Amino acid sequence: MNKFEALVITGKLEVYLSGEKELFDEVKSIQKCIIDGDLINLAISLGRLYELSKSSNENVSKHLENLIGYVVESNVKIKDKTNMTIEEMDLTVRAFNSLKRYGYNTVADILKCTGEDLLRIRNLGVKCTKEVIAKMKELGFQEWANKADEALKERNLS
Repeated sequence: MNKFEALVITGKLEVYLSGEKELFDEVKSIQKCIIDGDLINLAISLGRLYELSKSSNENVSKHLENLIGYVVESNVKIKDKTNMTIEEMDLTVRAFNSLKRYGYNTVADILKCTGEDLLRIRNLGVKCTKEVIAKMKELGFQEWANKADEALKERNLS
């Protein structure tokens, strides 16, 4: 299931739960998490919705199961991406060489560092740091990328 299909399911849930404000609001939260790629909060919201609904409505249960499947599938894809080498990331030569020189060989290695750590890498610079952050965001590591962006903002570099 892809992001679009997950959003279609949440649209159906909105219809089924439109009369129940708390449940409807939780569906809106789920939609935002899907759009943002925030799998952790998506899983939490789905759990909350599942507990709150305890609905006898068979359609709601079926859609929730599908969304839970989406979260699991997305987590597996992200786990696979952590093994990706920096060669596969399609970075500029400068960014690639700088990361390689400092021992960053995989996405998992990059996930272990912070935005501050990236800025300390000789010859990486602000532009390449932003490139790495954008690539990590593109790969689905939204939370890491947001924290790294914050480090740039704190130093007035973004």
